[in-house]
Amino acid sequence: MARTIIATLRQQSHLRGNTFLIATELAHRMNASGYGSVSYQYLAWKAHCCRRTAVTHIARLLDLGLIRKTVMRTKKGYAWNLYQYIGPRVHTASPPVTTHGASVASTLPEAQREKDISLQEELERLRKG
Repeated sequence: MARTIIATLRQQSHLRGNTFLIATELAHRMNASGYGSVSYQYLAWKAHCCRRTAVTHIARLLDLGLIRKTVMRTKKGYAWNLYQYIGPRVHTASPPVTTHGASVASTLPEAQREKDISLQEELERLRKG
């Protein structure tokens, strides 16, 4: 699931810097249905920023319509956020583009055969012709 979401996020030209890092980390935490839960503190630690910056970037992702946030409350009054990815999806993630110098050789070296006879038998074959 994360691969398709991250492939879509890479195509979004307006996601840069910490917003892209936060969105990518959130995608890594989502299950197959597109739901995930992660704390702001953990996102801030992964993106090397403060907690408030993580909150700001999550708000930006909400404004862009890429995710939906639901606040879940327990009986004791604690709250946690459940995120759902609702943006577009790319179903086939393409491999990274190779540069001109990174081309693969078109011919492979000749495979060496395994030795099935001894050296003495091979010399006798060569003598016989």
